[in-house]
Amino acid sequence: MNEPSVAASPREFDGLLEHKESVFRVCLGFCSSYEEAEDLAQDVYVKAYRNIGGLDRPELAKIWLLRIARNAGLDRRKVGRRRAELLRTWARAEIR
Repeated sequence: MNEPSVAASPREFDGLLEHKESVFRVCLGFCSSYEEAEDLAQDVYVKAYRNIGGLDRPELAKIWLLRIARNAGLDRRKVGRRRAELLRTWARAEIR
């Protein structure tokens, strides 16, 4: 498991949690259920915690966090497309 690049203080991380509703809304836009969006939002906060040392300007924390959420959502969508294509390929192979 990767350790944070710079350990986040509880205060720094609490500051990120102020934006949890915005993060959830971004995640929900990429997901088909609330539960899936909650899982994605949790992944976003894990990534943020691990990379908080890369946040040079704390006043831009919300933008930084929403960018992480957007990228995580795009990654999830890409994985879903690959999985669907793989399943279609397998189904075609079984038909033959």
